[in-house]
Amino acid sequence: MRRTVEAFNSHPDRFLFGTDNVAPADQATQLRVYHLWDPVWAPLTPEASLKIRKGNYERIFDAARTRVRAWEKANVKPL
Repeated sequence: MRRTVEAFNSHPDRFLFGTDNVAPADQATQLRVYHLWDPVWAPLTPEASLKIRKGNYERIFDAARTRVRAWEKANVKPL
């Protein structure tokens, strides 16, 4: 766990938390996996914790639409 915390704190932009839960029946099921990570979340810096739990997802997925549209403009030719 110590090495994981060190890696997360050293490189917080490189990690994205996910549960791999598909259509959980309720919120408790969804949060079960999240709370398994509580011993890792606690010693993280506030910046690393926020980026890994939420911020990196927002950054990546918010930028995706712009990047896809730019790729389409450059690569998709009209019929």
